[in-house]
Amino acid sequence: MLSKEGILRASLLIHSFELWGTRVIRGIGSVATRPELRQKGYGHKIVDEAVTDLTGRENTSIIFLYSDICTEFYLKHGFVKLPVAYQTAHNSVLMALM
Repeated sequence: MLSKEGILRASLLIHSFELWGTRVIRGIGSVATRPELRQKGYGHKIVDEAVTDLTGRENTSIIFLYSDICTEFYLKHGFVKLPVAYQTAHNSVLMALM
């Protein structure tokens, strides 16, 4: 996400996975906001824009992510924590938006 002046405010990566039947599956990763620009809504905006784009234009059925820092951030965007049986990463929580 760039400002009008071309300054990078926030970024994220979109990961593509194989189709699961007819379902399109994507992942979001490496969500980051420049330290001096945090707490201004840029992280929320870039996640909202990515989810809107993925679920709309790409017709994505499921979006996965691993949260290393703050699961509450992603809960506000509709993501849910997956059951313990699916939690295989150390120090990260697997979450999904379905």
